[in-house]
Amino acid sequence: MGASAHNLANAQTDHFKRQEVVQQAQPQAGVQVTLRSAAASGPALVQDIVEQKSASYAYLANLKLIQTEKQLKGSLLNERA
Repeated sequence: MGASAHNLANAQTDHFKRQEVVQQAQPQAGVQVTLRSAAASGPALVQDIVEQKSASYAYLANLKLIQTEKQLKGSLLNERA
């Protein structure tokens, strides 16, 4: 989200190179995220807006997963008590 916001804010800057997010799955679990500069200079506004929407939906999905897990653990504890 931060990289796409940075790209949108600097789209009019001369010789600006966009930041690109690179995600790599880790063998034990999880994801490693790094930023790199794009090869060519110039904006890609549509791509940045889509990436912001995608990041927002992923955040909401993860939040819902955590809320559901918490609710299920509470129900399980109530059943055991």
